[in-house]
Amino acid sequence: MDVILGAIRLAMKSSKDFCGLNPKDKRIYLKCLGYELGHSFSKFLKSRNLEDLIDELSFIWKSYSLGKLDISSLDPLILEIYDCYDCLGNRYGVGVTLCPFKEGFLKAIFKDKLGLEVEVEELDCCGTFCDHCIFKVIF
Repeated sequence: MDVILGAIRLAMKSSKDFCGLNPKDKRIYLKCLGYELGHSFSKFLKSRNLEDLIDELSFIWKSYSLGKLDISSLDPLILEIYDCYDCLGNRYGVGVTLCPFKEGFLKAIFKDKLGLEVEVEELDCCGTFCDHCIFKVIF
């Protein structure tokens, strides 16, 4: 219950703060928000190695209808999310990726569970006319 309450409080404060930002700052803010929620979420994950963590994340993504998370490469690690919950049916085509929240969310989870410094970069999504989200994970 404490995690749920914390997430609600964070979302309420974040949405208020978000409204006054310029577009570049909004991307940074969403990535930071995803990072904070990723830290909270990672406490519920059991995995401690890369293979198990990806399997666990894939299971969660599918179980909660967030999409289908697959690996297309291990070196570098490339994650692909098909039927992404917040991109499904949208073809914005604005010329930029639209998922900085997921970048931060995944970064926090990989960092917390594997104990490694990590960067997560979204390479493609519906904002770039791709039919799925593609993330590069750099350890």
